[in-house]
Amino acid sequence: MQNSSSRRRAALRLPALRLRSLLSRRIATAIATGDGPQRWRKKMAHLCEMNQIGHVASVKSVGKNLIVRIASNANYKNGDGAWVERTHWNEHTVFERQGGLLKWASESLKPGDLVLVRSTPFQTEWKRDGETHYGQTFAVNELSLLMAKSDKKEKLEEAAKSRGRRSR
Repeated sequence: MQNSSSRRRAALRLPALRLRSLLSRRIATAIATGDGPQRWRKKMAHLCEMNQIGHVASVKSVGKNLIVRIASNANYKNGDGAWVERTHWNEHTVFERQGGLLKWASESLKPGDLVLVRSTPFQTEWKRDGETHYGQTFAVNELSLLMAKSDKKEKLEEAAKSRGRRSR
């Protein structure tokens, strides 16, 4: 006869055995279909990405590259219930090898335009005056104009005119 403690141990082992057999079947299936660890690593290769929606602060050429500085608001309420304004500033780099995007961005983007940018971050290091400095570069993958500043101004003027007509 089994006592209660040995039955309890047997009951705890049973789910573990089921889980082990289930996992081993899944791993065997993954390996058989060619979906092994190396393929998993390839799928995860482009996991790190920076997405930002914000207003263009400046567009400047540095060498053959273009740096677009973007500001995004991240306002929040503090413990007293008052709104605290917090702005995130990020510089995104459009490299020379992205010729079409570089040309479009330099000709089209103006301060105040609302944009969506997707970038891949990577660390950089350089030496200045014998001292090593470290930084972060956001390499642009995609850059889209959501609303030009001039379009926004026109929409605000139209809204003001339509409100004026309704109030009469």
